[in-house]
Amino acid sequence: MASIVYCLQRNESGLEFERDLIDTDTAGYLVDMSLVFVERCSVSVAAASRPAFQRAMRRILLGDCFITTELWSFGNSISDVVSTFELLLNRDIQVICLAYGKEDLCAAQNYGFLHALRLANDLEHKARQDRGREASQAKKDDGIVQGRPLSLSHDQRQRALESLAMGSTVADVARTFETSRQTIMRLRDALRDADSLRQIGATS
Repeated sequence: MASIVYCLQRNESGLEFERDLIDTDTAGYLVDMSLVFVERCSVSVAAASRPAFQRAMRRILLGDCFITTELWSFGNSISDVVSTFELLLNRDIQVICLAYGKEDLCAAQNYGFLHALRLANDLEHKARQDRGREASQAKKDDGIVQGRPLSLSHDQRQRALESLAMGSTVADVARTFETSRQTIMRLRDALRDADSLRQIGATS
């Protein structure tokens, strides 16, 4: 069984990387420099975009041990960390995070750790959804128009409709006003819908 040591260095100095190796050695793990992978990037980078982490994943074998010092080594968010743990769990890799202790966090007896991460991830997801809905509703209450801004002004929309009524094609009108055909088609369809509603109202 090999021990893969992964270090995430967040600054230009080498002291952080060296301190991680010292902590790993002090914890009683053999530090084989040929099995040490050092990442130099921000914590904000996802695990899938970390070159050294991906090299470590290609090197690690069934039954090996993955050792790191901090939880942020596994990803840039709770969701990313959960995904990394599930990847290692499926490959039957022992996982040691020294910030948590020396226990294998993927072992059956430590299932509570991963379960707690999943619950926290679900909480984060639900809170993010609710914040989005609340922000959207607040904008509506304040009369703020949401979505993409209109590509045509009111005057341009009127002129585009007049051009269509005079027989111009959708493509010609779109070219004239330097907009997409879809924009002109939506404008035309909206007018048709409004006319249909007025006709229904007049006959009812």
